[in-house]
Amino acid sequence: MALAGPRLDRPSAIGEEGRPRTVSLWIATVVVLAAVTAGGAVIGVPELALAVGTPVGLTVAGIGLVNRERFGPQLAGYVLLLLFGSTLALQVVLLTVLPVGLAVAGVVLALLGIGVTWADAGNADSAKDTLVGSLITYLVMLVGLGLVFGVVAVLLVGRWAVTATTAGLAPGTSTLWFVAAVGYAALGVRIALWRLPFEQLTPRGRRAEVRRRLHYVGRVTLGIAIGSVGVLILGGIGVGLGAFDTLAGVAPPLAAALDLLAAPLVLGTFGTVGTVGILASLGALLLRMATRRFDTTTVQWVAAAAAGVVLTFLLSTTVAFFVLAPFNPVGGVVVSVLILVVYTVVPPLLVGGTLLVTIGMEVGVIPDRAGGPAFAATGMVLAAIGFGGVSPLVAFACVVAAAVAWDASWYGLGLTAELGLIPETRRLELLHAVVVLGIGGVALVALAGLDLLGSVALAGVGNSVGLYVAGVGVLLLLLPLRG
Repeated sequence: MALAGPRLDRPSAIGEEGRPRTVSLWIATVVVLAAVTAGGAVIGVPELALAVGTPVGLTVAGIGLVNRERFGPQLAGYVLLLLFGSTLALQVVLLTVLPVGLAVAGVVLALLGIGVTWADAGNADSAKDTLVGSLITYLVMLVGLGLVFGVVAVLLVGRWAVTATTAGLAPGTSTLWFVAAVGYAALGVRIALWRLPFEQLTPRGRRAEVRRRLHYVGRVTLGIAIGSVGVLILGGIGVGLGAFDTLAGVAPPLAAALDLLAAPLVLGTFGTVGTVGILASLGALLLRMATRRFDTTTVQWVAAAAAGVVLTFLLSTTVAFFVLAPFNPVGGVVVSVLILVVYTVVPPLLVGGTLLVTIGMEVGVIPDRAGGPAFAATGMVLAAIGFGGVSPLVAFACVVAAAVAWDASWYGLGLTAELGLIPETRRLELLHAVVVLGIGGVALVALAGLDLLGSVALAGVGNSVGLYVAGVGVLLLLLPLRG
């Protein structure tokens, strides 16, 4: 999880609230990572922090970028959020069925809380923007995938129809397919000339000449598109009267030449030209409508929609690669189906989780200013419960890490609210950290002693009593860590 580097937030005014001060946040981060590493070592996965932290870090990067003001970072943020946030949500759901699944889920939540705190995105406004933007991205991606597969289905059906109707010597139907393809291409070019800003993108000195040529090409393509309709009507009458069959009997070479007009390469070329022209025109129209009032909110929603288009392209090309790959075609189809299922079924879990967080912040269950630290502390508590059956000492360490991370973050938030980010507060933060870590260390030693007492003195009354005593010790010894 990339925590170093330039900040995603840059508040500087005195009294401006944001994330905790850097030293306090580093202390909370190190404590959480130490507890996670210890838990991973106990369950035989010493690289747990790195394995879980990578998708968490990329998800946090997406959350941080969607709260920027420029189009490019927001676009990248929504792509990262949907790609890796969905993977992370699926990972958490699958891991909860394991014996230590609750512990790993708590680790994910804790690292996510720390990362969101670094990104200064753990507040209600960020949650709302993330919720609405990710929902827009997901819906656009669904519509885009539906259109892509619809186009593929139409192409496959069209290819079958062309092959079936032009099998053997069928000059009439071949000619009609060719005329329809030419008319479609001309219509696509005419619409593109109408909607795309060719003239505006031309240097001023050449605009008059370009305008004249565009008008000429526009008249020609419009005439071809209209004329193709008439030719299709006349051709259909000719096919019905058997004129092409007569031609095939009189001049077989000419009939064979007409039959070649429906070759897949020929029809595919004209079809591609028409489709590209229509899609480009539609994209230009939607972009112009969306950016007519180009304020910050509009930029964000346009970026979310554009991210859905990017994800549609990425998923479509990935599925096409695995389906068309010459090696292991059956495995490729299985992988393609899994990819589509993951990115069409799992994102609602991500959106639903964001909705719950937003509602929790609105009703006050989750603190608005300290959403990230609250997630980190809650995750460490869940990890403590999960690790309790494996190693009580690690469970105690997670509880202490939860309290220390919360206290250090809350103290850093107070400094940010009162002093801003300009004054130097390193000594204050270090002094508070020494006190907090000292109390946390004493609490950990005391809890270890309680565990030893429970395993020796209370061995005859069962382990549950020992855990009860340890839990009471947690409450008593960690009360001073409230800050």
